[in-house]
Amino acid sequence: MSDMVEEFKLDYSYKYPKVSKDSQIDFNAAIKEGINERGLKLLPEEAINVYKARIKEEKQVYKEVGAIDYMLLQKKIIDWAKEQKIYPGYGRGSVSGSLVAYLMGITEMDSVKHNLNFARFMSKERISLADIDVDWPPSRRQEVIDYVASLEDELDNFYFSEIITYGTFGYKGAITVMFKEFGLSNDEVKALTKPIDEKKEAQFDSLMKKYRSQYPEAMWYAERLVGVMSNVGSHASGFIVSPIDLRTHMGTVMTSKDSIHPVSAINMKEIDGLNFVKLDILGLSSIELTNETCEMAGLDRLTPDTSNALDMDVWNSMLDTTLSVFQFESETAESYYRRLFNPDTITTLKKSIGENLDLMNLFSIGNAAIRPSGNSYRDALAKGKVVDYGHEALNNFLAPTASRMIFHEQIIQFLMDFCGYSGGEADLVRRAIGKKQKEQLDIYVPQIKERFID
Repeated sequence: MSDMVEEFKLDYSYKYPKVSKDSQIDFNAAIKEGINERGLKLLPEEAINVYKARIKEEKQVYKEVGAIDYMLLQKKIIDWAKEQKIYPGYGRGSVSGSLVAYLMGITEMDSVKHNLNFARFMSKERISLADIDVDWPPSRRQEVIDYVASLEDELDNFYFSEIITYGTFGYKGAITVMFKEFGLSNDEVKALTKPIDEKKEAQFDSLMKKYRSQYPEAMWYAERLVGVMSNVGSHASGFIVSPIDLRTHMGTVMTSKDSIHPVSAINMKEIDGLNFVKLDILGLSSIELTNETCEMAGLDRLTPDTSNALDMDVWNSMLDTTLSVFQFESETAESYYRRLFNPDTITTLKKSIGENLDLMNLFSIGNAAIRPSGNSYRDALAKGKVVDYGHEALNNFLAPTASRMIFHEQIIQFLMDFCGYSGGEADLVRRAIGKKQKEQLDIYVPQIKERFID
């Protein structure tokens, strides 16, 4: 069979769909329109110059990495959705660092105002496919998916599909199937599989040893079934858009029981490896709740530009409940919010950081602290304690985050300001830290220490 396979080459080029006849002109026009709509021309001259420099920098990067068409596609989707009164989230992840994305209406985050770093999203040194996650109201998410699929009919050389997922047998599933084949009843199989927990290694190993002894033949077959494909489906939120026909260049094999659209014949990692563009169309209930509440109350839809982050009534109301506050819904997160935002902690932090303590920033710090990586500073932060590093410039740099290096953007800015890295170089280090790439970190850490000391 292998002798019958004809030689072929894989296409690793970036496959951004084209939605405009003249992308550069439409890109510039969208940015210019955004400058007017966002009111940048009304700012003081000094601020205008900062925005101008940032826009110039970002436009050059988008052009060099070839992502202009991708940004125009995202704008097209979001513009259509807003016309249907389907309002997306304000900006998730690294794209919030792009001022151009804000001006094009792709996000609602003014990255200059909120000190967000563009290099984390995109840079000339790290040329990779643009990746934007967009949150949508869950009840209307399917309408967005169907619209993107419909662009096949509207645009030339535009193709769409969902992404296949492969389910495989774990030990529970494999034992369930095989033990029934060897004559055990449903109740007997349930009793045997109920205590199986692969995360508890010692207990799991002991249980498997026992089953091998009691049911040697059935276990022999069951263990060979582990990892074998059991079913196929489609990815919950990932979709492919392509300028080349997916039926001939990738293969679309089916529609799943959950979708009316074609599904790819290869899975996520291979799709990423071949540099097909993936859209993440996510559902987020808190976005829907916010949108519907504003509509029912007769209010303009809340965005970072139309919300008052200094309104203490709002912050204090969350001391009573954090119900529906994104990533603060759990009891643990709610409890930590009460500790971090209690009046004593706020007073203590103001003494260290200053009276202009940014509460939205503190809220974001708290979001980081409740994650596993925040364990080293979580309790001290909740008491308002800060660290003096004996280095004035470093103390000042870390003051906004209560003396801790917390945000991805901070890591990038620290490496640029204190160690002389470019934005792209700094982002490579940031990625190694975020992904815990030990081999890379073993190289980077000595370099960082040397550069910082110099």
